[in-house]
Amino acid sequence: MTLMLRKTVIGGETLEDDYTVHFDGLQIGRIFRKTGVNAGDVWSWNVHSIVKPAPGAFGTEDTLDAAKTSFKASWDVFWPTLSEADIAEWRRVQAFVPSWEKSRNKS
Repeated sequence: MTLMLRKTVIGGETLEDDYTVHFDGLQIGRIFRKTGVNAGDVWSWNVHSIVKPAPGAFGTEDTLDAAKTSFKASWDVFWPTLSEADIAEWRRVQAFVPSWEKSRNKS
């Protein structure tokens, strides 16, 4: 399976140069451009696991393509360490979050 990027949307606003990373129906991380005095102009990436720590699962690169490559390399190491129970728990928790967000945004 391949990794897919989707534009990040927070509070109904689509963020520029900001992507969530998805794999097999799971949101597994984020890649976004950081700019500013302290950040310079780099692409930050991170694998965010909700079931167990993902060692070495973050970094920065000079280009989006380089960030994608580093993200994939990290994911390719982390994914095989997940058990079927880990993946099932990830899906269970992730399925809950969107419904919570929808109910929160109704008020």
